[in-house]
Amino acid sequence: MKINYNNTAVDVPANSSLQAFLAGLGCDRIGVAAAINEQVVARSEWAQTTLSEGDALIVIEIAQGG
Repeated sequence: MKINYNNTAVDVPANSSLQAFLAGLGCDRIGVAAAINEQVVARSEWAQTTLSEGDALIVIEIAQGG
């Protein structure tokens, strides 16, 4: 199935959890926030949140800098 990940269409297996998707990208660490269809998903809900066809997923990572 296709989702929109940070404004890029990507293929993901059906019934993928948000946790599994982010882990596959190496983005499942502290300092990362995720929103699906403009709704922030709490980290505690990532494993139970299933991605659906056409979802718009935005992932932001906090970075240190000046």
